[in-house]
Amino acid sequence: MVDFDDFADFIKEGDVKFIRLSFVDLMGRQKNVSVMADDFEKHLSDGVVIEGKGAGFPSEAEIRLVPDMGTVHILPWRPQHGRVARFLSSLQTVSGKSLPLDARKVLSDTVAFLKEQGFTSEIGTDSEFYLFQLDQNGDPTFVTQDKAGAYDIAPLDRGENVRREICLTMEEIGISPLSSHHEQGPGQNEITFVERTPLEACDNYVIFKSVVKAIASRNGLFASFMPKPLPNEHGNGLTINFDLRKGKKSVFADETQAAVAEAFVAGVRRRASAVQTHLIRHADNVDRMAGGKQIAHRLEDRLVGCGGKIVRGKARDMLGDRFGVDQKRAENTLFRLQVCRIGAYFFLIFFSCHSRSLRTILSGWAPRPLPSPRLLPARGSPCFSSC
Repeated sequence: MVDFDDFADFIKEGDVKFIRLSFVDLMGRQKNVSVMADDFEKHLSDGVVIEGKGAGFPSEAEIRLVPDMGTVHILPWRPQHGRVARFLSSLQTVSGKSLPLDARKVLSDTVAFLKEQGFTSEIGTDSEFYLFQLDQNGDPTFVTQDKAGAYDIAPLDRGENVRREICLTMEEIGISPLSSHHEQGPGQNEITFVERTPLEACDNYVIFKSVVKAIASRNGLFASFMPKPLPNEHGNGLTINFDLRKGKKSVFADETQAAVAEAFVAGVRRRASAVQTHLIRHADNVDRMAGGKQIAHRLEDRLVGCGGKIVRGKARDMLGDRFGVDQKRAENTLFRLQVCRIGAYFFLIFFSCHSRSLRTILSGWAPRPLPSPRLLPARGSPCFSSC
């Protein structure tokens, strides 16, 4: 936590002239308002009131942005003279009450409840994105930066310098990348991050997307996180790696906690229908998962995967044969969730998974047969007509 005195020194020594209060709207888009650093004490203590409807919250006439002091960072890609500092913000009503639609607050409360029950959670992400060339007007095209494939190197891989700049920028901000490489699609890249607490992981992902967009733009490129930006190429995915701990040991690595591990997985699966409402909001998401065709297997089987010693046996039988073990991370005994195209939903997905899983654990859950498969409508069906 940064106090006012420390931040005053931070502004003076860092030549900070602008402060951005950033937040994520209901559609997952990052937005912000910029204020002058001279009045930082007022802005940091009272927050900044903005129009609710224009900010993506149609039910609120006005909302108050209250900066989270622990999230401050300099934007390295902005000018070094008259620098820009950014906070991630909590959302409040004008009267100072927490906004029910604040996804960060909802997740924060869930993590606190998790801790009260003796559990801690860490989450890592593997995020994929495409890099496209721009036309003469600076607008994105469908021409990818290169034609390389998975794990290719230069000169086939033309994205290594962009990934390098992204990783170094993230480190400068205080976020730790774990690895990066070229993915299967032409111009497709992946960056993996170290596990963090759920709220930190969400905050880091919001920051990560803005960094990727900014660095790509600075290199004359356009970065796309769309699930299926190219119809005949591999789609973008986001793999979320869960690690639930009871004390100091992961429940997925402790044979004595096998029932807890299975209940956690069952809780996530029970919330799959709710989670999909945060994911399947565009026909593009269906193309990412099913190629636009009707599929008879369960949607959850496309969204969820398992890895780890405990899950490999008992929970695999519970969930069905389509749930594979990720051998690359098997030794880390992590539960894996594969999704795509999320923003604010990132916070809500973590809230849904943790809240339901914890309640499943506390209820003394026992395995039961899977329900019958559900059909996923094809692209062009009525439920996607408004996308």
